[in-house]
Amino acid sequence: MTQRPWPCWSLLRARKKTIAARRARAVVAYDGTNYSGFQRQANAPSVQAALEEAIREVTGEKAGVIGAGRTDAGVHGTGQVIAFDTAWIEDEAPPETDREQRCAGDLQRALNAVLPADIAVRELRLAAPDFHPRYDAVSRQYRYTVYNAPVRSPLARWHSLHVMGALDVNAMQEAAALLVGEHDFAAFGRPPTGDSTVRRVLTAEW
Repeated sequence: MTQRPWPCWSLLRARKKTIAARRARAVVAYDGTNYSGFQRQANAPSVQAALEEAIREVTGEKAGVIGAGRTDAGVHGTGQVIAFDTAWIEDEAPPETDREQRCAGDLQRALNAVLPADIAVRELRLAAPDFHPRYDAVSRQYRYTVYNAPVRSPLARWHSLHVMGALDVNAMQEAAALLVGEHDFAAFGRPPTGDSTVRRVLTAEW
């Protein structure tokens, strides 16, 4: 385990009694180019596995990361909410205190110090013990980018779809408007057992 000069971790290591784990909530951003997706895969790199390895390296804990959603291979995330349990933040620190916030900030900086350059923890704080990023989510936002130009852009190739010809933006807007409302998306994939395939789209526009 890598030793890090973080005050809260030094305090935790010095204490003799068992430290109760607490639930941490974090917002992460990642470039998904080099990953098979967010969810852990048996024989391929994933964002979830990279996060869990960083937590293990920093804290020595084998924590399971829960994500708000699963992105596919090559898909990027700017605000993926995750949760995991950790004893890094001492259990005697009262909620929402300066000491608790400092410990959460220490953990965020420590994770960013060991994570790959294409993954970053944007924010981290404590959450309620039963907080679940997926089931407590109110909505999700997705962005699809089209690079519309005669010649492709080497800098945009991993973050957009290149379309050389002219786009009929009015027709695109009309088609997008048809998605707004409540629809059954069963034809787009197989949901986890027991989940409904009906979703409500709040906005859709180009």
